[in-house]
Amino acid sequence: MTKSNNPSIKDLLLSHEEMNDKYQKLHETKYDYPYIYCINSSTNSQTLCFLGTHHIYDPYHPQIGKIKKSWFKFLKKKIDKNNCIVLTEGGIRPIESSEKDAILKHGEAGLMSFLSHKACIRNISPEPDEKFEIKELEKQFSKEQIEYYYFARTVLQWNKLKVKPEFNSYIRRYLDRDKLITGWENFDFSVSNLISIHNKRHDHDFDPTECERCVYKFSNPSQNPVASASSHIRDEHIVNEIIKLWEAGKSIFIVYGSGHAIVCQKAIKYFLK
Repeated sequence: MTKSNNPSIKDLLLSHEEMNDKYQKLHETKYDYPYIYCINSSTNSQTLCFLGTHHIYDPYHPQIGKIKKSWFKFLKKKIDKNNCIVLTEGGIRPIESSEKDAILKHGEAGLMSFLSHKACIRNISPEPDEKFEIKELEKQFSKEQIEYYYFARTVLQWNKLKVKPEFNSYIRRYLDRDKLITGWENFDFSVSNLISIHNKRHDHDFDPTECERCVYKFSNPSQNPVASASSHIRDEHIVNEIIKLWEAGKSIFIVYGSGHAIVCQKAIKYFLK
């Protein structure tokens, strides 16, 4: 992938302290998200457009219109529609019957699943193997630290849903998946145990409707070392997959969280120049 003496992907990813500094500067300018940058090939009609969003499940959120505007602008470019691909975060979402349902159930990733299907353009999710990520995290952190991070991230996601399913059943589905992926037979993946772990870390009892701010802290890469390590494992993999697709001649439309867009920007621009 890289020539000798050239920086690696990992070398070019921003630290999460640098990411947080970038966020602060954007906040000071009242930046209007999504965070967007595009790269055009100097030798052909290839293009890449990266939209970094705040995760949303509201069909009427202002970001939705901006995502759609960027998407249709991308489609109008002089690109080979048969050689385009859409990248979204966190796995492929099912194709819903309407745009509204896609956003309510699956957020901006659901929207792109819906729109890319209509345009007959392939949608993939360039995430690393989850077992690999877990093994890497286990080199640095305890099982409790790792699983509480995943729990906090899922609770935050539940809080963002406009139409909320019953909390315990929603969380249990993710905990059961984590148990299967990790293979940790000696860890208690019950909702009650994760709530107990939460209560040990905070000066208040767990209430899923009142804890968005505190679970945000534990799922934020700039505030939690587990989240930071997980995010960098993912970002390195994401950039590597983008480079492969670009070298294969693909034009690429990406919708990921804004943190990923910011952290990966320097590396993507370097390797796609």
